[in-house]
Formats: sequence, C-alpha cells, structure tokens
Amino acid sequence: MHAEQASSGKLHLSFHWLLSIYAIVPALLAVVLVDSFFFDNALRPFVSVNLTTAFFYLVFFELPHIFASFVTFADREYLRSYRKKILYQLPVVLGASILITAMNPEIGVALVVGYTLYHVVSQQTGIAKMMIGAKHWLHTPWRMSAVVVTIAIQLYLLKLPFLNYIPLTYQYSFFWAIVLLFVLVSAFIYMQTKSGIGKKYFAATTLMLLSGILFFLLDYVFFSIFVLRFSHDITAFAFYITHDVNRNAGSFKNEIYRLLAPLKIPVFVLVPAIGMLIAYIVRYELNIYTGVLYAGIIINFTHYYFEGFMWRRDSPHRAQLAFAP
Repeated sequence: MHAEQASSGKLHLSFHWLLSIYAIVPALLAVVLVDSFFFDNALRPFVSVNLTTAFFYLVFFELPHIFASFVTFADREYLRSYRKKILYQLPVVLGASILITAMNPEIGVALVVGYTLYHVVSQQTGIAKMMIGAKHWLHTPWRMSAVVVTIAIQLYLLKLPFLNYIPLTYQYSFFWAIVLLFVLVSAFIYMQTKSGIGKKYFAATTLMLLSGILFFLLDYVFFSIFVLRFSHDITAFAFYITHDVNRNAGSFKNEIYRLLAPLKIPVFVLVPAIGMLIAYIVRYELNIYTGVLYAGIIINFTHYYFEGFMWRRDSPHRAQLAFAP
C-alpha cells in the first residue's frame, strides 16, 4: 500500500513507500551489469529509443499521470479557487510558448525538454528537501546541477542542429564539469544531513540521477530516461491517489467521480485507470496529428503550470495531503 489509513479516516502518504519506489534503481543497475558482463550487451539494441519504447513510455508513464492531475481539477470549488491562474495566467504561458515554437521549432523543442526536466527533477529533489525537514544552503545548486545534466543528455540524444555550432570538446567539458559539481554537492549535503528517512531519500534520489547518467554513458538510452520517469510518475500517482481519496471521502466533490459513482469503482483504482485510458486515446490521435509539438506544449506545459501551484503549502490540493513516516 502506498498510504495508510489514520484514525481520523484520512489517507496518509507514507515516506517509506515513496522511498521504496527507488527500488527501480538497483533493479535496472542489476540488469545492465548482468547484461554487460555475462551477455555481451545483448539487451542494448532493445533499450534504444524507438517507436515501440516511445509508445510504451507515453501510454504507461508520462501521459497517464498528466491526465490524472487534470482530473483533480474537475471540482467546482477548485475551479473557483484557481480561477485567476487558469483563465488569465495559463493562456499567457501557452500563448508565449506556442508563438516562440512557431517562430523557431528548434527552440520550441528545447523549451519542452527544459521545462519537462526542470519539473521532473524538481519534484524528486523537492520531496527530498521536505523529508529532510530543512533546506540545506546547497540544495539549489544540487537541484539545478541535476536539471542541467539531464537536459544536456536529452538535447544530445535529440541531436538538435544548434549543437553543431558548439565544438564537441566544449560539450564534453561542460557535461563532465556539471556531473562533477553534482557529485561533490551531493556528497557534501549527504554528510551534513542527519540520519533518518530524509537522508535515505536524498541518497536514493542522488543514486537515481547518477544511474541515469551511467545508463546514458553505457548506451542503455531507454533505461536512462525510464529510471527518472518511473520514479517521478509513480511518485506523482501516489500524490494524486492520496489527494483524490481524501478529497472525495464521504461525498464526491469531483464531477468525474460523481458521474462514475454507479460503477462503484474505488477512487484509488479510478485515478490510474482514467489516466491510462485518456493517455491511450490521446497517444493514438498524436500518431496522425501533424502538430504533435504544439499538442505536446499544450498538454505538458499546462500540467507543469498546474503543478507549480497545486501542491504549495497553502493550496486547496495540499490541504488534502497528509504524510506519515
């Protein structure tokens, strides 16, 4: 179970369960090491980024958790509370992003990559900070060095034309300098953090990011992307499930869950089910839609924008979350 029921009846999100999500890291490391030492990298051709892995990745990971987050807004009280942010600020963010992309698609791709990885890494490092209980003065350099490294890897894999203007020696030097900074800052924070669940989660987050770098260097490209997305998306689902169960306990506040009430399907089942169903439908449409980049901006940027305020300490969403060791 990802959460436990408190005596008050409220579902509590378990820190230890969030930590257990990182079991994906040693599992993938073991697969790569066994494949490298005993099978002469036989698995490597099957873990490249191709149409099959991209479909698997989008249908089961990136898109489902995004649509699950959208479902939480099918709530009249929430829409009233977030009215200004949704009606006035969101169109500005999307409009500016689409305009920039229309002027230069290459910059649009870089925007999507940058915003995506900033969002993904910030979630995991932010939870680590929350579990530690206090922000270390090096937390921002730790988080941003991880963001920069992951962006650098993704841009390199995409082989965007503007990279041709930067000599490879400069690219390699920059990459390794940021990796070294991340390792040093991580070690410093770890040594200064008190023992406990926060220190364990910090170490697990750091190892997850380092394993992603290692998979990239060993050319297990899909694993490099997958290890970060798995950690991020399963963690996100844990938040959405806990939120939606608590928010709709007793009576349905969410219009979608109210509509589906006759089916008598528990909310904790509906959250991932609805997310994956919409993801499957949308992914099929994206296969035949020529404006896939613009669709990606609208879907992803809306999600990132929502996540930027929905879990803040004083938000209506956050009020439905409770944590337990």
